[in-house]
Amino acid sequence: MNDATSSWSEAQAQALEYAWGEYRLWAATSRQKKKEISTWRFRVLVLTVSAALLGTVSSQIAGLQANVSWVIGILAGALIAIATYLGQEILKPDQERLWIRARSLAEALKAETFLFRTSAPPYDVLEPASQLLRQVQKLLDQVNDLPAANLSQEERLERLPKGPLSVEEYIEGRVNDQVENFYRPRARQYYELMKRWRMITLLIGGLAVILGALGKWTGAWVAVLTTIGTSIAAYIFANRYNYLIISYQATARQLELLKNQWIVTGAPKQDPEERNRFILNCEEAISIENSAWMAKLTEKPKS
Repeated sequence: MNDATSSWSEAQAQALEYAWGEYRLWAATSRQKKKEISTWRFRVLVLTVSAALLGTVSSQIAGLQANVSWVIGILAGALIAIATYLGQEILKPDQERLWIRARSLAEALKAETFLFRTSAPPYDVLEPASQLLRQVQKLLDQVNDLPAANLSQEERLERLPKGPLSVEEYIEGRVNDQVENFYRPRARQYYELMKRWRMITLLIGGLAVILGALGKWTGAWVAVLTTIGTSIAAYIFANRYNYLIISYQATARQLELLKNQWIVTGAPKQDPEERNRFILNCEEAISIENSAWMAKLTEKPKS
């Protein structure tokens, strides 16, 4: 069963359809959770910055407009209270773990579909369809407590792959796709985001230095700018931009190395064991990146 061009049975097609549907479901769940967390994380940043600005304005005009200062002060207090609540409740670690578990499951299910379509272990058996269903069920048992997104049958089967894959097709549809359409674009995206946020923090820091040199009357604004800079730095850290850039770039390089080693070495292409080893090594590289990414996101900040 090592020949990926062997006959493709109806049972195999049905098993693949089921596994792909579950992958699509949990990928959608992961995206939904990530969007919620990212949205609320940015809102907390905006609330924190707004509260700091309003609090400083309130103190600055207290002697001139007491009533206005009082209202602005109350508003600043309310905003910081809301930001604190959101940070403790909506953005608590449990929510991030739910997202990570959904992402982990989706990636694992996707990997199984590629191993299945290439007849790589553990699918180099007489009944690969039954083996795939067992593997899928084992993965799904890990998320019995996790609510999934609502997807129609059409959405679950969107971009459903068809039939087996040769090694060349696997390289194009899995290795090249991960490198060119995920790892490198995401690394560039996060680099640009990190650069943008760091430029903002540098401008804020520079402004704080200038204000600090002007005299004591600017002390309150120096303090608020420092608070804003710290809040942005915490936001950057929470999103792990720097780590993700390094991780994605390293995994892209590893996949390209494996691909080129396979291409330039002719003999192993005729060896089923070498073929399987190549596919498993590629999947392992992707799996290691996913595991390291999840471990990084769930680690506790150093005190």
